[in-house]
Amino acid sequence: MKIGLVALGKILIVLSLTSYALAQETIKVSSMAKYPPYNFTNLQGEYTGIDVAIIDSVLTELAIKVIHVPTPWKRALQNFEGGQTDMIFQLLPTDERFAKWNMVGPFRENNRGYFVLRNSKIKDIQSVEELRGLKVGTVLGFGYPEDFMQARFFTKDEVVEISQNIQKLIRGRVDIVVENEYPFKHELGKTGEPGQIRMLPTYASIDARYVAFRKDKRGNKLARLFQEKLDEMISKGQIALIINAWVKKGQQ
Repeated sequence: MKIGLVALGKILIVLSLTSYALAQETIKVSSMAKYPPYNFTNLQGEYTGIDVAIIDSVLTELAIKVIHVPTPWKRALQNFEGGQTDMIFQLLPTDERFAKWNMVGPFRENNRGYFVLRNSKIKDIQSVEELRGLKVGTVLGFGYPEDFMQARFFTKDEVVEISQNIQKLIRGRVDIVVENEYPFKHELGKTGEPGQIRMLPTYASIDARYVAFRKDKRGNKLARLFQEKLDEMISKGQIALIINAWVKKGQQ
């Protein structure tokens, strides 16, 4: 009888674990495919990076299984808005995005710099007004500060990937590029001639970065859970540890 009870107990445990596995939430997450060091596929074929590590850590804490769907940024936005994915990162906060989506965060800050050729006569840019008459390299689908987006006194030259902006700058097809510091420097290092380009002293902006869920019953629940767990991990210093570990790795 005792053996029978033990066996029954084991069966119940197995059934319980099976039910948990079946009930575990799974979400598909949109992001930009080639955006090192924040998100990229490494030589081992693993999707990784600073932001991937942060997102995975929060979702793991929530016992949510994540399926990453990395694509070019414009496609990532389309997939999220079209319902093919449940979540997207990393987003610049705008009034429009807060109005239509559950914006959650911020999960980190982002330094956006101005980049010019080493021999450029441009010494610094301290306001958008100083871009007057220039041809400025940007990335299609990326968010930029409101005053930058509204300005009509300079030309925005859009490309799909950061590497294209680097080549345009080197070839003189744009005067200046405005881009996130770490990803631009990462791509620049791959050219073999990083000395050709310099970053201006004043940042274009220092922005917060967010994730988003749709505004529906499931999205509202996921947004609430993610925000609560993110806040907890930030307060415990766990997010800072992830970021610092990646920055240290990049300096080696």
